[in-house]
Amino acid sequence: MDAISIIMLKNKKNRDKELKTACKLTQTEQHRTIIYYSHSMQYYDTDTERKDMAFLSKQKNSKIINPNGMDLLGYDKKSMIPYLLTVQKSDAVWYRGSTIGVVVECLTAVVLNKKVYSLETRKPITQPEILKLSELFKDNTYCETDKRLIKNLFGNSVYKQFLILLEGGF
Repeated sequence: MDAISIIMLKNKKNRDKELKTACKLTQTEQHRTIIYYSHSMQYYDTDTERKDMAFLSKQKNSKIINPNGMDLLGYDKKSMIPYLLTVQKSDAVWYRGSTIGVVVECLTAVVLNKKVYSLETRKPITQPEILKLSELFKDNTYCETDKRLIKNLFGNSVYKQFLILLEGGF
């Protein structure tokens, strides 16, 4: 059994609690669109991040979740688990860049049927962009580890859809 599987089994009991905590909403926020702002840590606390947040905050009736400063549920900031759980609870993902963390978040959002938008174009992600992200994912050193993480977090059905997406299926 690999390290990811052990971590996932160890934390399986806490997953429901983590999901609720990741995007805790008050009664007045429950009708709002939850937008996850996917971006590289290199943008944290920069003018780019501030401009992106200003743009996203103009989205009507929405709650923006910025991973910069997000509650990581006890995980290391380099662990993808809290970020992917938050993507799962979101209605839409707006992304900037193509670091592996952003790529994994965006592809996961696509497979989970979330709306995905590029902050660079201010438009919905296109099929050519999805293919580009898929290629970047496949070139990633941690590709197999990330695939196992998707399977452990979201189950076989989502995992199979993820594999189809990587092969160019939509």
